[in-house]
Amino acid sequence: MQSATQNLQWEMQRAQTKLLTLRLDLQSRLEMEYLNGNHDELNPFSLLDRLRVLEDKSVEMEQKCVEIIKAKEIALTFTENVLIEQNRRYIQELSKEDLRSDPKVEVIRQMSACIKEKKAETHLKF
Repeated sequence: MQSATQNLQWEMQRAQTKLLTLRLDLQSRLEMEYLNGNHDELNPFSLLDRLRVLEDKSVEMEQKCVEIIKAKEIALTFTENVLIEQNRRYIQELSKEDLRSDPKVEVIRQMSACIKEKKAETHLKF
């Protein structure tokens, strides 16, 4: 039990030493900023104001990104629909042209007509 308490005390001292080191480092940085003429940088209120402005800008940017994504989705859907319609029309036109120009189509038509006639004759016989 005593060693656990000693370990905790040692950890607390180590954490306090780290905290003190960080504070001294921050203080020296602030002093350097002050010596370099950046007096506004040292004002904690101006730092908080800048942080709020950055947070507001990040929210605005996030909203803009969402709007851009939605707009792109709408544009993509519209483009897909247009392409589907164009392809459908192209295939219909192509098929009509093929039906008119392909000699095999005429043979298929004649065969279909013959089959229909045979079916009609067979139907009349029965």
